[in-house]
Amino acid sequence: GNVELSQQPYRVAKRFYNDQEHSPTKPALLLLSNEWAGTRDSFHARAETSIARLGLFRVVLALKAYKYEQGSYPDSLNKLKETLDWELPEDPFSGQDFVYQPRGAGFKLYSLWRDLDDDGGEPLEERRHDDGDIVWECSR
Repeated sequence: GNVELSQQPYRVAKRFYNDQEHSPTKPALLLLSNEWAGTRDSFHARAETSIARLGLFRVVLALKAYKYEQGSYPDSLNKLKETLDWELPEDPFSGQDFVYQPRGAGFKLYSLWRDLDDDGGEPLEERRHDDGDIVWECSR
């Protein structure tokens, strides 16, 4: 039911509700719940957004520690993982590693956010609710 689904990652819940929305035989309960479906989706996405921001912060701290010890940022998150005795958090939206792109003396790190599409690290625009990524950029 809805309670069990609310405990699933956002990407799983979104897929389920999208499938049900486009089903030719929508369950009657879903028809009745369409009014609050957007609200439910929004609350779930906000919770995952907070988790993503905290995860990004943890990865940034690990990257900064790596640079302090090695003199530069790693080429990949896999290289960073080899030096840690703990697991890096994953992107709660994709269920995979955050996207990491070394850039000159810095890097770009981001989450796919609620549209579940890789927008190339383009930051969220608050007015466009379904587009963009949660981005952390570091120039050095």
